[in-house]
Amino acid sequence: GEVEMSVPSRFRVIDNIDAKLTISAPLSRDNVRFLKNHGFRKIMTLSGGFIKPDVVSAVKGEIMECTHFPLDLMETSFQSDEQIQRAVEFITKIIDKGSRLHVVAGHDMIEAAVVTGVLRKSFYGWENFECAAEALEICRFKDPEMILSTLNRLNSQE
Repeated sequence: GEVEMSVPSRFRVIDNIDAKLTISAPLSRDNVRFLKNHGFRKIMTLSGGFIKPDVVSAVKGEIMECTHFPLDLMETSFQSDEQIQRAVEFITKIIDKGSRLHVVAGHDMIEAAVVTGVLRKSFYGWENFECAAEALEICRFKDPEMILSTLNRLNSQE
């Protein structure tokens, strides 16, 4: 039969050049085919975006690669900053090579907001206020104090 296909919830293109980098809330089975059809072979999950067993099997069935990154924003800032930095390095390596990557966050998109905010500064050279504005939009202003203080800390390091 036809394989169902649907756009992931809160789907957003971060890097428009060939849509190299996209983010979304947790995936369903139908989303996997959508990503595959758009040329994505690599998926990165941040803590809240942990994928369910049926989605895992769909990912494996499409011969896609899935890498999980722990990212606990409720941890001490030292720990979470390190996790964010590692996630950003991983993303940078992949898009630098010209590969496509889809990043899956939790339902409220907080992890994606913070990681995107840091990436915008380090990789794309955005101004701090631009990074902050987009991050707040990505998570629809959920937990703005935490988002802004995290970006402030990480994006002001020279």
